[in-house]
Amino acid sequence: MNKNIFTGIIILIIVVVAFFAQPSKSTEHEWKPNDLAYVTHVCSTPEPLINSAMLYSDPTPENLEQADAMFLQAMQQKICIHNPQDFLVRLIQKVYTVEGLYGIEGYNGGVWSVTTIGPNGTVYKVFVGMLKKEFAAKREPTGGVNL
Repeated sequence: MNKNIFTGIIILIIVVVAFFAQPSKSTEHEWKPNDLAYVTHVCSTPEPLINSAMLYSDPTPENLEQADAMFLQAMQQKICIHNPQDFLVRLIQKVYTVEGLYGIEGYNGGVWSVTTIGPNGTVYKVFVGMLKKEFAAKREPTGGVNL
């Protein structure tokens, strides 16, 4: 078979499949209340997360710099904290939806109220920013933590 004909057939098949393929109506990529997730940052209020996400949705160099500075200030003021070993959180309620982070259509996320357990066993209600599951880092929760 001629190489050009073979290439043409492959391209035609790809075009036909792409034309008839329908986007998934599944909600598997969406976070739901009671889902468990690992996060590296938590905040005592949702405002730093919402305000920085709004800036990330219009990713000019100035907005990105302002968002980073805003979040750094929230961490310095102990409104937000970072844990390189991750916090295990249980999602409670989505409080804000962010669409088009970094100006990328479909790269969406949300700000959630969550619970997590501190090292002393105290349950904390805090806020986190979550990307859609399809963009989030994959890691299975381990047992033994009652959130």
